[in-house]
Amino acid sequence: MLLERIFDLIGDWNPQLRRELKSRLTLPNLAIATFVSLLAQILTVVLPAPRVLEFNNHYWYISRSWWLHVCELLNLEIWLALAIGGIYFIAKDFDREIRTGTLDLVDLSPVKPWEIVLGKLLGVPVLIYWIVLLALPLHTIALVQMAVPHAWIWNALGLMLIGLLYLGAIFATLTASLPPLVLSLVFSAVGWSGLAMITSSQISQRMSGSYVRLGIYFPEEWQTILTVAANFLAIGYTLCVSIQSWYPHINSRSPRRFAMLSFLVYSFLVFFYLILLALAPQAMLVMTVGLSITITLAQSAEKSESTNPTIR
Repeated sequence: MLLERIFDLIGDWNPQLRRELKSRLTLPNLAIATFVSLLAQILTVVLPAPRVLEFNNHYWYISRSWWLHVCELLNLEIWLALAIGGIYFIAKDFDREIRTGTLDLVDLSPVKPWEIVLGKLLGVPVLIYWIVLLALPLHTIALVQMAVPHAWIWNALGLMLIGLLYLGAIFATLTASLPPLVLSLVFSAVGWSGLAMITSSQISQRMSGSYVRLGIYFPEEWQTILTVAANFLAIGYTLCVSIQSWYPHINSRSPRRFAMLSFLVYSFLVFFYLILLALAPQAMLVMTVGLSITITLAQSAEKSESTNPTIR
């Protein structure tokens, strides 16, 4: 079958991703995910909203305020699906495998830690990705009808932040025994608040009639947005290095009785980082790059000590 051949090609590149996709991309699961996505879109369109039709110059047309309503609801639904659903499934999967001892076999297998992390990032929330993918046509139509010139910037920053939250959830689960549901709810709320602060403080919000035009009008704004994106990439690299360095110590994570303290610390760090990023992205970029270099050097030193132990 064609699907089996595709799975085999994926398995040659990342065996972990093949296992995750094959266990989740079943016909019943895809049918349920498709039904959920279509139902959410139907409710988005028919829910109470501003007046749909407006009359102007002897003809009727769909009002931009209605398209704005649809776009705002879809933005919220997509964020909830990716953030809450994705973080919950990823954290729950890692927590289950740590408890069952599956991840202890990493050192005995040829699969590298980054392959497992990448396979789970792409494979575990694949049904969530399918739900969002089915909603993208309606979301794109709403953006076009609103005539938003640079909406892709907000979407790109949002996706990058989602990726950071996924990596943060993995690191939090590897280092402490945290409840996946609570972790997903708080991380998604903190991420949404941080993205709103970054958008409102660093990206121009221009009003035009009854809808918002998100536009970049000055070179300084482009520079700021690129700085925010560079911050996301740097902190993502730092999280990847931290996850890889913690893999040999997954059995020493904090027990459940210290979960609340670890949870509060992680949530505060994420929120504090996003606040500083919204206020001073250039300064945060310097600090984030310095942190990335420090962690990379520390990991390299640890590897050299483990491969070349000092003989006393």
